[in-house]
Amino acid sequence: MSAENKIAIIEIGSELWSSTKAAGSWLGGALQGEFNEKSTLGQIVFDAVISMFPVAGEATAVRDLIAISNRMAGSEQEKNKVLNWVSIILCLLPLIPIFGGVLKGIGRLLITVIKDASKAAEVAIAILAFLRKMGYGDPIKFINALKFSKYQAKILSEFKNFIARLKSSIQFF
Repeated sequence: MSAENKIAIIEIGSELWSSTKAAGSWLGGALQGEFNEKSTLGQIVFDAVISMFPVAGEATAVRDLIAISNRMAGSEQEKNKVLNWVSIILCLLPLIPIFGGVLKGIGRLLITVIKDASKAAEVAIAILAFLRKMGYGDPIKFINALKFSKYQAKILSEFKNFIARLKSSIQFF
């Protein structure tokens, strides 16, 4: 094998390794949910899609509740932040299969705007694209018709069911 071929193989291998490392880092950040306080818009959307599925939605809800509770327990200042309490409510939304994951994703994207207003246009585009991909037709019409109070009873009911299943699982083990 010539020296040029060896150099080419090393360069290709190095490029593949860098790409794989970057993809793994991105995926790891996406799977961290609320543990990753610097999630990208793509990671938030990815997490929302995962949250749409019944068992995965419950797992992400528990993961995020643990992350937020841990953050709040560590600091009195964090405990008094309204966004942490809003995030707890968003964690409960995936207990409603499919639709809850969509609402959680939108809520997390809106929190991103609240934390950094310079991302408003980018987040608005991401929300509209996300809603289109999820099959909600006209996203503006969907957002205008959205009333969270309409889902309050369903969220509380699903939360009670989740707690009952969690309790029976713990008793089983």
